[in-house]
Amino acid sequence: MANKNDYQDNGTLITFGDEGQTLRKDDPRTKEYVDRKKEEFENVSIFEGVNLNNKREDSETYEDYKSRLKLNKTFMKIYKKFGREKSWELYPAGFKVAAESALEDYKKSQQPQLTATMKTEDGQEIPVTIKNSEDATTV
Repeated sequence: MANKNDYQDNGTLITFGDEGQTLRKDDPRTKEYVDRKKEEFENVSIFEGVNLNNKREDSETYEDYKSRLKLNKTFMKIYKKFGREKSWELYPAGFKVAAESALEDYKKSQQPQLTATMKTEDGQEIPVTIKNSEDATTV
């Protein structure tokens, strides 16, 4: 481990969020770390984890297969239109996480709802929507 005297204390620190590392700007290891992270980023594909194969998988239903092809086509359009850097800005976790998030939102929107009206003491009707969720019923 380095001595405190090995560094100039100019008050400038660089913090890397994911790993929670704080390095001094004047430390040569900081530049090495930043260069290594940039190289790792450049080698990661935004399509990582996305099945781009046009062949239907054994475990896929026909509807799942068709929706996967549509989603892949949409991702390709986005990638071609905006390019690599802008695509990473739009989807920082990659297309796989975006697809999973969209699927989760779609499933939530397809859950059944019950709409009813309540009468107050003064005779007014108030609409009430009851949504069923996996955890509990919310009003």
